[in-house]
Amino acid sequence: MKIGFCLYGLLTDTYQGRENVQEKDYRHCWPNIYRNVIEPFLEEHECHIYVSTYDTNDETKKEMMELIKPEQVIYSDKEGSTPFTSKINVFRLLDDKDLDFIIHCRLDLHFHQPISTYNIEYDKFNFLFPEKNHWHLRYANDNLYMWPHKMTKLVEDSLRKTYRVVRPTTFCTHGLHIKLSKVIEEKDINFISSNEERSDVNSFYSICKRELGSKTPNIHPEVVERFKTFIDV
Repeated sequence: MKIGFCLYGLLTDTYQGRENVQEKDYRHCWPNIYRNVIEPFLEEHECHIYVSTYDTNDETKKEMMELIKPEQVIYSDKEGSTPFTSKINVFRLLDDKDLDFIIHCRLDLHFHQPISTYNIEYDKFNFLFPEKNHWHLRYANDNLYMWPHKMTKLVEDSLRKTYRVVRPTTFCTHGLHIKLSKVIEEKDINFISSNEERSDVNSFYSICKRELGSKTPNIHPEVVERFKTFIDV
């Protein structure tokens, strides 16, 4: 099977988050992403890595190419972008690709175990789980998607239609299930888990950001270690 790993998000940056200043650094997260997202598939499958991120200096670009070794990268202008610009622009890399399956993942996640151990259904679109406290609105986890490449155009169109579903000025891709279920039958949509969880920290992964706090259930120890000087450990 030919698998396309589509990684997206900021490489390195400092910005104001919802509660405090956030520091993104893909170099801290990459070992976990490689170990749990990509490496488990290397022995039995043909694997291709693509990256969608934001324009940066030449040194950072060179370092990223040497570390991740993507086959292709798309750089978006950060000015005027939204947090989802790189997520949407992934699809510009997939139009002409001979692939069987797509794994679409943020660059700043720390997984607790290899995703190859999940009950992935390779002929269906795979969500991780329903979004906690919002499943009554049919919102789902939006940081890891997996689907057969034959669905890519439908996934892209549906993802674009999440514009202004929840937030008035940007994408809220938690609403992808709402749009996707209009063009893909429910029998062709798989939820890895039926348990409702939060998308920032859950039993599968933690986003690498300091505002989670070390006492948050399921927070990954690598995230705690990185931010231990800022959070109560």
